Amino acid sequence: MPSGAAWAVASGPCTKDSSDCILSPNFPKPYGNEEKCVIGVNVETIFFVTAEPFDTEWGYDTLLINGQTYSGNMGPDFVWPLDAIVWTSDFEGSAKGWRLCRESPEAAAAAGAKLPAFMKDRRAQGAGVVLFLGIVGAVACACWCKTRKAPQSGAGQGVSQDDQDEH
Repeated sequence: MPSGAAWAVASGPCTKDSSDCILSPNFPKPYGNEEKCVIGVNVETIFFVTAEPFDTEWGYDTLLINGQTYSGNMGPDFVWPLDAIVWTSDFEGSAKGWRLCRESPEAAAAAGAKLPAFMKDRRAQGAGVVLFLGIVGAVACACWCKTRKAPQSGAGQGVSQDDQDEH
């Protein structure tokens, strides 16, 4: 992946347009036979993707994202790629293809898109760390406050006057 890029065509005849969308080969004209593209993704910055339009030979020419195969006119809609995206076409027949674009966080939220499990785990981990640090801070504060309010006997804390007289 190029530094700072959310995604890039790693191999094959797919292209990227000026809007940072990935296109099937020859899009918007029909793609060719026996083509394969691998699209590398940066999971930390890619966010959701949607294909509009999406038109492939049903069952034979496929786009694979997260182990899910998309074909025919049923393309990905607000899918967060967690690994490389793979396009393949078989030895005969073709269709118009697809244009795969990244979605903004606002569009994803408006569409009710769900975060992938690894992001939910990160949120839970972050909340757990904040809770833990809050508890540690409260205990530390309580201990400090308690020592500040302890009566000062002048003989030193934790040592009774009788103990000091023996020395």
